[in-house]
Amino acid sequence: MTKNLKATKLEVLRFIERMEAVGFIDLMNEFGYTYRSAVKRIQRLEKANLVEKLGLRVGAYCLTNEATRRLAYYDNKGK
Repeated sequence: MTKNLKATKLEVLRFIERMEAVGFIDLMNEFGYTYRSAVKRIQRLEKANLVEKLGLRVGAYCLTNEATRRLAYYDNKGK
């Protein structure tokens, strides 16, 4: 994937789905975000109930059931 400062919410969710758990640095490396932008992106996703903190790693986030449901919807929508 090319570095994209304006990654869509869906692109970020797909990345988290592939990685299973991500931190701010992962978003910075994948999408070229600054630290502050990565934090804001995670905060927005958390507020929308699409990611949640993962207890295994400090600063790690994973998809919620709602995010998984939405991704499945988008997968089936194209069929």
